[in-house]
Amino acid sequence: EDIEIQVERNSEQNLAYFAALEAFMAADSAGPLQMMRNFAVYAPRQFVTDFLVRYELFKMIREVAGSVLEFGVMNGQGLMSMAQFSAILEPANVTREVIGFDTFEGFPEVSVQDGAASVVKQGGFKVDGAHERLQRAVQLYDANRFIGHVPKVRIVKGDVMQTLPDYLTQNPYTIAGLVYMDLDLYAPTKFVLEQIMDRVPKGAIVAFDELNHRSFPGETLALLDTLGVGTVALKRLPFCSRISYFVR
Repeated sequence: EDIEIQVERNSEQNLAYFAALEAFMAADSAGPLQMMRNFAVYAPRQFVTDFLVRYELFKMIREVAGSVLEFGVMNGQGLMSMAQFSAILEPANVTREVIGFDTFEGFPEVSVQDGAASVVKQGGFKVDGAHERLQRAVQLYDANRFIGHVPKVRIVKGDVMQTLPDYLTQNPYTIAGLVYMDLDLYAPTKFVLEQIMDRVPKGAIVAFDELNHRSFPGETLALLDTLGVGTVALKRLPFCSRISYFVR
């Protein structure tokens, strides 16, 4: 099962396109560096859209104090995008950390609030080797940025309902300039919102990957049962229908 392209969320035409794109890349004689340099030749618009959304969100917090906390890392595309934006747009901001929380073993468990999509199951969205790959990616990232000896990216492995309280106890200075919620499920999303909102200053961003999403109702229910939707001004960027956010 390819968890990157969920069959139930794509038309046959889309699935055929992704298969053709994979075949195109596999047959291409270009080397990895050439592909990276010309990534727009290979990346589909959906992936570029997600990258641009995170760029727009990051720009909104350039003058806001606090770190970027991403809950639900998976392969690390979102986490490392934020890290790159910090390195490029604010290279001297040594207090801005980019911190990712994930089990790296897929969903630990699901509840009745989480719906019945095929991936909503214990172990859903597990990506073999993702944690080790990201650790190496962070090493390479540090070697190619200003002030690279000062750590920027942290990866917190484990169930967030256990790791987040421990992290905040060990790092009591933590303030969240941007919170990106991508846990998909009700219980951990509700838990994080309850734990973190006291550390989100005015002007900071809280973003959600799957609010109002048929396949992942738990994320919406968690917001309803914590902050409520009437207390926040939920917004979206005009070129992306899935990702939403509010300004604290």
